[in-house]
Amino acid sequence: MQVLQALADAHGHSFTFQERLIGGCSIDRYGTALSDEVLADCQSADAVLLGAVGGSKWDDPRAKVRPEQGLLRLRKDLGVFANLRPVRVHPALVSASPLRPELLAPNGYLHAATIIALADTTCGYGTITALPGGAHSFTTIELKTNFLHTAREGAIACLAMRVHAGRTTQIWDAQVTDEASGKTIALFRCTQLILYSRST
Repeated sequence: MQVLQALADAHGHSFTFQERLIGGCSIDRYGTALSDEVLADCQSADAVLLGAVGGSKWDDPRAKVRPEQGLLRLRKDLGVFANLRPVRVHPALVSASPLRPELLAPNGYLHAATIIALADTTCGYGTITALPGGAHSFTTIELKTNFLHTAREGAIACLAMRVHAGRTTQIWDAQVTDEASGKTIALFRCTQLILYSRST
């Protein structure tokens, strides 16, 4: 917001900012990751600037209400599938895949391997950009996928959220959705082993 305010001052613009709660702090105050009132405010705004939604306080994967649920609902109800962040994005980081014939199974529906590849790749890019100091890479040591829906055409999108960030492992959850309908196609979880160079 400081950057926007500086631009406004330099070029004669004006912005009106309203702060609202989402994610963990919303769970603490309202018992939900995104309240209906905050969603309505976001829908009526010209733009939504979103900060971090979680933290170690809300990292319990068994919790019924989790911070990322607010982000997922906001994304769905605003009709968007990507988040704009102030970083340099490489083409490989865009986690969406149009459905082409070679990605379908013999029955004509989306192949399970396509879903897993998109989710694992999305989590992998998240891991590689957030390695702890001294680490040089990672490898996936466990993954689990629950398939809930399928598709035959259009595109699928993936959103990954880190739920554990240790020095030896990271755990990521991902949700793969049908871009057009917003339906959840699969839920994915993977564990990444963090790799360090051997000392000589």
